[in-house]
Amino acid sequence: SDIFAFLTMVGSTKHQSSLPFSLICLCGGAGAITAEVATFPMDWAKTRLQMNLESSIKYNGFVDCLVKTYRSSGAATFYQGLSPAIARQAVYSSSKMGLYDFFKELICQGYDRPAFWRVFLAGALGGGIGSMIGNPFDVLKIRLINDVHKEKYKNMGDAIVKIMKEEGIRGFYKGMAPNVSRAVIVNAGELGTYDYAKSLLTVIGFDPNHLTTHFLSAFMAGFVATVLSNPVDVIKTRLMNAKDGSKYTNPINCATYIARNEGFGAFYAGFLPAYMRLAPWTVIFFMAYEQYKNAARKFNTKSKSVSFD
Repeated sequence: SDIFAFLTMVGSTKHQSSLPFSLICLCGGAGAITAEVATFPMDWAKTRLQMNLESSIKYNGFVDCLVKTYRSSGAATFYQGLSPAIARQAVYSSSKMGLYDFFKELICQGYDRPAFWRVFLAGALGGGIGSMIGNPFDVLKIRLINDVHKEKYKNMGDAIVKIMKEEGIRGFYKGMAPNVSRAVIVNAGELGTYDYAKSLLTVIGFDPNHLTTHFLSAFMAGFVATVLSNPVDVIKTRLMNAKDGSKYTNPINCATYIARNEGFGAFYAGFLPAYMRLAPWTVIFFMAYEQYKNAARKFNTKSKSVSFD
């Protein structure tokens, strides 16, 4: 059919990486940190709303969450948990982008017209493995965000010491199953959609190196990623914030409890701030990532041309 022929043409460009693994990782980490700093208040509000029914402070939505927090604790509270978030991106996103590029080249190798599922699979693998590496920093971020008045932890260093003392090394890997599941879903949707949308826009006449193309591709990727990931994100947040003896024993138990006691809508708690955070995060990330890659290509080309004769 005409539609099938068009979709096949979209994936007709064979992937060839022009940068070494280390520089892809560096650009990925730098792009993610740029996006994290710019959008962190949205992530903070999303996390607080996902814990709403279990928190002593109740919010009637996104705006109410921002207003109550600002009045009680000030604007600086919206950046509580930023340090582990930056550390997480430095580890997680660096690994994720390097692995995505590696798997994309591996899975699409030999295919002049790779099917879109191959790109989605590469994103899932890169995101899943990267999330395993970054899980301890995710736990730290969520614990610090939910400790609004700093009653449990003074800072990231204090949180590391207390979690290690009270819960052991296992405490840093709480919620890893839903975290990996979320990363697989998010990155399959985010990375796969971005590359596929970019190819689609190129086919209909957009310049693949233009900022407009990057913006539109990233905007589509952010929406798809949020819709797919929000339910898993809610489960992940509940499990990571849980202490020993909690009513949640595993991801399935947590999902069942939420569905029975709070309804299906609870899986999309925090969707608005999640989308308001992930959509601009994705746009800023990919636009920054593409610019960092352009700079890295110039640096890489220049370093190769240096003569030592």
